[in-house]
Amino acid sequence: MRKKPSGIVTLITDFGLVGEYAGAVKGAILKVNPRCQVVGRILFADAFGNLITNISRGEYGSQIGDRPWQIKGKGWRIDRLQETYHDVHPGQPLALFGSAGLLEIAINRGNAQWALGLKPGDLISINRL
Repeated sequence: MRKKPSGIVTLITDFGLVGEYAGAVKGAILKVNPRCQVVGRILFADAFGNLITNISRGEYGSQIGDRPWQIKGKGWRIDRLQETYHDVHPGQPLALFGSAGLLEIAINRGNAQWALGLKPGDLISINRL
């Protein structure tokens, strides 16, 4: 009897955390299996406490921008991309692609690192709904 595939794909490369090669492979996997979960890592927090991830607009912009998805943690959730910080009320979490083309998790007029309890090195998951 054949086993049903689990839908879990692990990509192990030496391409690093960001880059066009790893992104191209991950993007191809998402096109083949749109139910795959996007997992990224927080690279650093800027001086304002915004959390910059290794999820780039070039790699995932069309995949997470066109379909319903959600990032959530303890007591917070983000379920759509914003264009600017002011697209949400003060104190609310948001996700947007910053000027470097990387996904940022932020709090409008706040510090996401403190408020969301995340730090550089933490993994984040973007779950498709």
